[in-house]
Formats: sequence, structure tokens, C-alpha cells
Amino acid sequence: MHELTKKIRVYHPQDLVTRILHLLQLYLRSYQRGSAMDFASSFVARQTSSRPRPWSCRICDKAFTHHHDLRNHHRTHTGEKPFQCPVCEMEFIQQTQLSSHLRTHTGDKPYKCVYCHKAFAHGSDLSKHVRIHTGEKPYKCKTCGTAFTQSVSLRNHSRIHSGEKPFVCNICCKAFRDASNLRAHGRAYHTQDKVIEVITVE
Repeated sequence: MHELTKKIRVYHPQDLVTRILHLLQLYLRSYQRGSAMDFASSFVARQTSSRPRPWSCRICDKAFTHHHDLRNHHRTHTGEKPFQCPVCEMEFIQQTQLSSHLRTHTGDKPYKCVYCHKAFAHGSDLSKHVRIHTGEKPYKCKTCGTAFTQSVSLRNHSRIHSGEKPFVCNICCKAFRDASNLRAHGRAYHTQDKVIEVITVE
């Protein structure tokens, strides 16, 4: 920690150094307790929730901290997708989405798990994976209290309570709660036919 302190002080004023060291100590304590991801996510939430959001969407009133975020958001209303993949010509709303997509072609996996060193192409996939190690289950069912590591698992589980079956086989019209069950049904009963997944808008 002493070496790190010296390096930080070369580049930052004293008040900022104090703040950085305080956060590092909190993070290290959280890491030792196995709750580093909890600390990181709660810290980001505190920082983002306190920022002013002067840029508002005229269509849906959603507010943003930066103008470029508003510009990107506005494309969700207009359908504009100015960023095109040079390999498969798929189009995207944001440059970051294109950059992330390109890794499916290059095989680049820059996000590595600190626990098992498994690598991922997308940061969101790493975040989901890390919960396997930490045991964190942030998505909780309001009906029965069952908790899940991923939002998609909670969404699929919630359909048990609601009875909703939005995935419909286009050949025999049998309905399913999730896409994996529909695919399994297609493999078992309609191997000679093309099965199309029909998803209702929630």
C-alpha cells in the first residue's frame, strides 16, 4: 500500500489522495470478505444516482447526465442504427455495441474472472459469471422470494406464477414458458421442420 500511496501522490492533490486511499481500503476489506463485487456495484450506484441529469428525452422524459447518452437513447425511438459491422453488416445504435459485437468475429475475450481466470468477450457476461463464485443473487421473486443470479432466470421463473407462455411452436401451436423448452420440443417432435420461436411483447 505504501508504494501505491507514493505513486498516487505524485499525480493527485492531497484531498483526492485521501479519498482514493479510503476507497482502496474499503475495497480491500470487501475483497477479503468476498463481497468486492457488492462494494463495486453499490459504489457505482451511489456515484451515478447523485449526478445531475440535465438532458431529457422529449419523447419519454427519461433524463441523462451527458448529451451523448441522450443522443444514443433518442435512436431507440427513431430506429436509427448508424454503426454497421464490416463483417456481417449488422447495424447498431451505439459505437460501443458495435465494438462489443466485433468480438464475436475476432474471438477477443478481454474480460477475465479474478477467481478462475475464465475469459469473456463482454463485461456483462463476466459480471454474471462472477456471481457463481460470490453466491450473489440480486434478482428476487416478489411472489415467493426465490433469488437468482441473472435477471433472465427471474423472468423465466416469474412465468410459473403468472402462467404466461410466450414462446409458441409455429408447427403445433404448443406454448412454453422459455425459449429453451421450445427448442427442446422442436428437436424432439419436429426434427424435419423448421421451428420458429414466437415471442409475445411483454
